[in-house]
Amino acid sequence: MIKKILFRIILEEAIAFEEKAYQFYKSALSRAVMGESEGVLKKLLVAELKHRMKLDELQRAGNFSEHQLSDDLKQDEPIVLETPWPKLNPWSTRNEILETALHKETQAYRYYQNLSERISLKTVKDTFQLLAEEEGRHIQWIQEEMGREGR
Repeated sequence: MIKKILFRIILEEAIAFEEKAYQFYKSALSRAVMGESEGVLKKLLVAELKHRMKLDELQRAGNFSEHQLSDDLKQDEPIVLETPWPKLNPWSTRNEILETALHKETQAYRYYQNLSERISLKTVKDTFQLLAEEEGRHIQWIQEEMGREGR
């Protein structure tokens, strides 16, 4: 019972994170200073929505028995996402937005990678591994976009 509750909390936290990421990118898109970064932000916006849908699907299918969830999910070792997403203001620069996005995508990558390593149920493990890989691609997109500014 405890593992099921812990797993639900983890899913709810991941869903909330993806929702906040979506809102951040949506807000960033509305900033006139973004210009050339619009394409990468749109990709990230769509990707966060897809992540949310994958997690919702996993949550709906979440009738896992207690023994299917790994003993690696221990209460004394919480898996948490760090600091909240900052709010953008009208003076946020392109670089500030991309730096924040890079930090948060890196945080999400570590979170999903950690979960995929600690959960033994294949369908859940595979979902978190896929999300980690996608977050890794987000990191790459953002780094490439940040590198374009110096050119």
